[in-house]
Amino acid sequence: MTADEPLVGHHVLDFPGGYRRSLGPVLGSFLTSLRDGRLEGVRLADGRVLVPPTEYDPVTSEAVGAAVEVGPAGTVTTWTWVSEPHEGKHPLDRPFAFALIRPDGADTAMLGAVDAASADSMRTGMRVGPRWSPERRGHITDIECWVPLADGEAPAPAPASQDTEAEPVTEFRQPLRLEYEINPGEAATAYLRGLAEGRLLGRRAEGSSDVYIPPVDPTPRPVRRRRSTCR
Repeated sequence: MTADEPLVGHHVLDFPGGYRRSLGPVLGSFLTSLRDGRLEGVRLADGRVLVPPTEYDPVTSEAVGAAVEVGPAGTVTTWTWVSEPHEGKHPLDRPFAFALIRPDGADTAMLGAVDAASADSMRTGMRVGPRWSPERRGHITDIECWVPLADGEAPAPAPASQDTEAEPVTEFRQPLRLEYEINPGEAATAYLRGLAEGRLLGRRAEGSSDVYIPPVDPTPRPVRRRRSTCR
């Protein structure tokens, strides 16, 4: 590498075997219901039904009540159109809408992708139903996406599960690997090159005699202290 080439740091964040956590009774029940082709929320102390569920009331922090089956059809409360999906980063490989969907019987909305024909076919208040994955494993992606429903149309039922005696879902495991690069910038580059040469380099702040090490880019301006008077 020449002195004129920028420094670039290559980094990898990887969880071997995937990120893993135990779920507890509330989230475990929710993901088990998804695997079984159902949608569940939880009832709060004030009677509202929360979907997706949390283990504690988001307002009072009290423990939530019993699980409540909701949907599976729902209503779009707001949406945004994705005209250019990113391969491997979006749930669909064609233009679609991200929407907040309130399942029937719920008082809150959940995020989902709507497989609509065009942005013109989307509207707040439209009815949608889940498109279930034929191979469900107790994950939020067991709902592949949501599809528009005609007036009075019922959503298609979930395909039958191949494992009718599966144990409840108690654990979440997600492969996780993040690769990224960092360009340290002009000041940090000069500092790092100096370290490679056995030197320590700082940078003088603009309009000041203060020298900062390690240097920052841009260098901070000195703080002017003023005398304050309380009356």
